[in-house]
Amino acid sequence: PFWLKLTHPIPSVTVRSQSTVMLRLSLSGLWVASAISVRRWKPLETEIVNAFHSAEAKLVQQPERTFVDNLISAFISIFILLIVAAAYNYVKGEPELHTAGVEGREQIMKDLDDKDRDGNTKFAHGVCGCCDTSVPLCLMSFCCTGVRWADTARMAGWFTFWVAIALMAVVEFGAVFGLLGWVMFTAIGMYFRQKTRVDFGMESGGGTWCIDCLCYAFCCCCAVAQEAQQYEDAWSAGHPVAKAVALERQEEPRASA
Repeated sequence: PFWLKLTHPIPSVTVRSQSTVMLRLSLSGLWVASAISVRRWKPLETEIVNAFHSAEAKLVQQPERTFVDNLISAFISIFILLIVAAAYNYVKGEPELHTAGVEGREQIMKDLDDKDRDGNTKFAHGVCGCCDTSVPLCLMSFCCTGVRWADTARMAGWFTFWVAIALMAVVEFGAVFGLLGWVMFTAIGMYFRQKTRVDFGMESGGGTWCIDCLCYAFCCCCAVAQEAQQYEDAWSAGHPVAKAVALERQEEPRASA
């Protein structure tokens, strides 16, 4: 069958799995689209199979990435992370309380304290409700996920902004060892998402660990945007969670003095 011609591996040939999977998925889409046109099916079948084997042969000829290549890529990513983080921190600055109007605060507080059928507080925005968030927040969550997560960590009182950025730099370095960076970020995000649940009185522990793990493993940008909007709303409305973090920061200089 035609499908087996695409999925059957080429004998004694090893290619990079990720590139091969993406290639086969793309060509599979062409196969489905071409199946709509019965008249041109046979010519298109031949063209697609030939295109697949030609593209896969080119992948085989490409040199494998070495550890040094991955190391250089990681350092470049970390450098870009630091530059973006510095610019972001300079423009936004420290979070402030009560930035929303009086009427806006009431609606935000109502959304933050909204409860589910079991009587537990829930996220004010859905995990796929990126359109509910502001455009800059959404763009930062998808294009500069580490920087946006670091700002959320600062607003939640988990870390200072630059300590959180250092943690994201470690995650970037973990990418040198294949999927280690992805595993690290999933574990970190899952753990602190549980802390978000505890802060706002949501259901935590048990099955929510699995839910949070899946969110960060396969939809981390959406999860970061959701948590970011939760804390942005808390600060703008003066929610007790944000007030507690602000009070703790005010007391830190006094304690050090």
